[in-house]
Amino acid sequence: MNIVQLIEKGKAVLVKNMEMSPSFDPNKPYEEKNKYFLEVNQLGFPLFQNNILVSPATIYYKEMLHVILEYENQNTKRFNKGMVYANVGIAQIANGNLDEGIHYLLMADREDADFAMNPHGLLDGVLWQQFERPHVIENLINLNNNTFTNLHFQVTEAFIQNMLRRMDLQDRLFLEATIWTIFRNLKFNTHNSNYYTRGRLLSGLKDVCLLGESLLRKYQISQGLISANSRITLGNTGNTPGLLTNTVSGLRIGYPQRGLSVSANSLLEFLDNVENILQQSSSPEICRIYCFHLVRNFTGHHFDVSSQVISSSGKEFFDLYEHILVNVLSTILYFESMSII
Repeated sequence: MNIVQLIEKGKAVLVKNMEMSPSFDPNKPYEEKNKYFLEVNQLGFPLFQNNILVSPATIYYKEMLHVILEYENQNTKRFNKGMVYANVGIAQIANGNLDEGIHYLLMADREDADFAMNPHGLLDGVLWQQFERPHVIENLINLNNNTFTNLHFQVTEAFIQNMLRRMDLQDRLFLEATIWTIFRNLKFNTHNSNYYTRGRLLSGLKDVCLLGESLLRKYQISQGLISANSRITLGNTGNTPGLLTNTVSGLRIGYPQRGLSVSANSLLEFLDNVENILQQSSSPEICRIYCFHLVRNFTGHHFDVSSQVISSSGKEFFDLYEHILVNVLSTILYFESMSII
């Protein structure tokens, strides 16, 4: 059976099942919501078993979604489309379309909002984990053996999963997609370092730092350390302590350390400040926190990935990128290990 025949069969089964099924009722057991779609899903599921067929899987499930939406538009019945959205999302991600794929996963999450279920349930299955393990978890576990990291704790899959599952679903997806995108573009940059790829790598650093700052803020609000409407940044503002001072200063790691700058008005100044942090930090913890803070401040106000600008010691941005990346990622893991996010 070719894909056209499969789609036509799926449509016929789907319409028949919708005609015979009642409207979605959130008061019924969770399992009831997918009954009308299970047979259709069984027809399409083999398309996920072979990478060559992933693109047809996208076409198949998008066609089924279109049939459901058209049926709902012409009838009074409504159906839960969580499973459909999730399968479209997984198929898109398998094709490398992260943004569209995650859009559909979050549509699935919204569709199932009536149920008091585990909000991470759609990420706990093998369909998501086939991407998560090689593109996110393995890259984070590899920090254990990176000479630039100097972690004082072991990063295991259990540690990472615990961190991810404690996050809001949207934060988790954002972090995982950002990490995946960074490491994918690192491979591209090795083969052909160009302005676009370098820009994506810079944006990835910024996004990890912004999320880290957001996680610090959410934790401190939950602990009553700051109010929800307080305008507090990472660093101190006048006499107002920043997010880092509120938590890191109590960890007995020598924070703050004099002589390390977390601001830069040009790429040259940024590179020199990065090198100063890497060389002069009193501990790995101080190094990663100051690197994180500097990257957050610089990338929030500047976009410069020139290979022509070099530091006082003769290094350009991507000579230092791995140092910066492992310190930024290690900061998130360190915050988790110290229970401050």
